Amino acid sequence: LKQIDKMAEDFILSLGAKPSFKGLYGFPGAICTSLNQVCIHGIPDEKIIKEGDILGLDVGSLIDGYYGDAARTIAIGKISSTDEALISCAKDALYHAIDIIREGMRFKELSAALGEFIDLRGFVPLRGYCGHGIGRKPHGEPEILNYLE
Repeated sequence: LKQIDKMAEDFILSLGAKPSFKGLYGFPGAICTSLNQVCIHGIPDEKIIKEGDILGLDVGSLIDGYYGDAARTIAIGKISSTDEALISCAKDALYHAIDIIREGMRFKELSAALGEFIDLRGFVPLRGYCGHGIGRKPHGEPEILNYLE
């Protein structure tokens, strides 16, 4: 995972940007590498990925005073049907939110719809984390939960 982190850092720098996670809140890596059961914000370490793993990559950059941030979860070779369903659920939940959001919608309404969507797929929304605004700061308003509090 440290090799992936180094490759990502070199690539971000080659584009004239800065890896925005490095040093943020004391984070040691350029990117977050969340392997298998690590849900979010995994720290790059010496682990080696192998067939059947799922890897979450969260990449942040800073350029011209603006932050960018994107996360993707990928399969390493053939993965279990449960892991395939988990990755599909997360991706489909994002597209569901994009489909239903509308002007004037309350964030709690969106959060409730996301929670229901995830529940109906047989998964449990991740608590303690949220989608967030981004721009001149790496984390900002609005904060959108994947469940109704």
